[in-house]
Amino acid sequence: EALNKALYDINHRPRKCLAYRTACEALVDEYE
Repeated sequence: EALNKALYDINHRPRKCLAYRTACEALVDEYE
């Protein structure tokens, strides 16, 4: 649940966080 909230927060941030979001998505891929 905390991970989902983090993803929601990241996905709704400005584009300047795109690199961070991409890294986070790569991390999430490892969980799936």
